[in-house]
Amino acid sequence: MVHRKLITRSLGVLELLVGVGAVIGGGALAATPSGALLGMPLDLLDGTPFHTYLIPGLVLCLVVGGSNVVGGWLALHERWSAAISAVVGGLILIGWITSEIVLIGYRHPIQLVYLLCGALILLVGVTLPVFDRAV
Repeated sequence: MVHRKLITRSLGVLELLVGVGAVIGGGALAATPSGALLGMPLDLLDGTPFHTYLIPGLVLCLVVGGSNVVGGWLALHERWSAAISAVVGGLILIGWITSEIVLIGYRHPIQLVYLLCGALILLVGVTLPVFDRAV
């Protein structure tokens, strides 16, 4: 029981850190679609379907950030849906980073860090029900 609680709380903290970061970063991109607020040049978007950071910022803020903030809250409050939410949030984060790398390329090691965070969130979400059966 102690292990499950520690794992669930750790999952919640990780999801909240990822989620809040995505809300702040995405919000900054949506608020300043030129990318100037975060020092992101528009030429990074050359060859992508986007001309500004408005749409990517909104997706980062609402979808990536929102799913992980909700997942973090569910995990910290030990809700039954925390595992499902972690799977969804992990897949969304992996999809976001993978799409980013495909569209603009591998630009910074932080992309790998977030990809690994997404994989960890997904893995914990998939395995969390195992801890329920073991108790």
